[in-house]
Amino acid sequence: MSGSPPTSRVVSVVELLAARPDGCSVAEVTASLELNRATVTSVLAELERTGWARRRADRSYVLGPGLLGVTEAVRAALPLPRGAADRVAALADEVRCGASLSLVEPHRMTFVAVSESVSGRLPGGLAVGTRIPLLPPTGATVMAWRDAREQRAWLDDADEHEREGFREMLAALAGRAITVWRLDDSAADLLGVLADVVDALADHPTRHHLRRRALTELSRLVGNAYRTDELETDRPLPVSYLAAPVFAGGAATHELQIGPLHPALARGERERMALALMAAAGELSQP
Repeated sequence: MSGSPPTSRVVSVVELLAARPDGCSVAEVTASLELNRATVTSVLAELERTGWARRRADRSYVLGPGLLGVTEAVRAALPLPRGAADRVAALADEVRCGASLSLVEPHRMTFVAVSESVSGRLPGGLAVGTRIPLLPPTGATVMAWRDAREQRAWLDDADEHEREGFREMLAALAGRAITVWRLDDSAADLLGVLADVVDALADHPTRHHLRRRALTELSRLVGNAYRTDELETDRPLPVSYLAAPVFAGGAATHELQIGPLHPALARGERERMALALMAAAGELSQP
């Protein structure tokens, strides 16, 4: 673990309890996190004292009511559009694929609403609260609306030999209501594999660095953005995601995304999804 080991252990225990709402015994926490029993017992005792964990009659532990105040404080501080979770869920149902809303900050993107669909998930293995590095092309739809200083910082995080291509991408996306991303043949299978890896690591908080790496690679497999003229063809096109900026106070703050992950999406379906995405983004935007 990096940073402060004692702090990381506490965070890992809280994350594990969050992932196991049915409860965990001391032995299960010890085995899952590969910590010694004395350390786990000490951490759980302190979490119970503060109300962040609760020990049940069967001696298993679950998250405690003390976290409710923290949750409300986070909600109050987080710039989340009103009704975001419900609107993202409705969008997922309408387009019959996964949908998500992410807060785009310097150097990172945080998922604040995620909804699966009967037809699939978006993106694989992601959940509310998941953070990924804002490495190009991640967040390009929003960065195209940001000022030159933020764009330069975004480009600085890209590999040097790719920066010019991403700079041209931002120029092409400037002013666009939506971005349609290509699904490369070579990426289709890898997307599924990485999604499964992220899912498998979700229950192992001690593997969060590996999970972060997998999420980073997953986010960079969106392919290239289609040009407007390329989308005017009647031919089916391979599409990974469609994304739209969401605004607050005139600034692009969030990215709304849907993921058909389809190798041959018909023009009519592309246009239907685009209209649904733009409508949802408009409703979530605030003056």
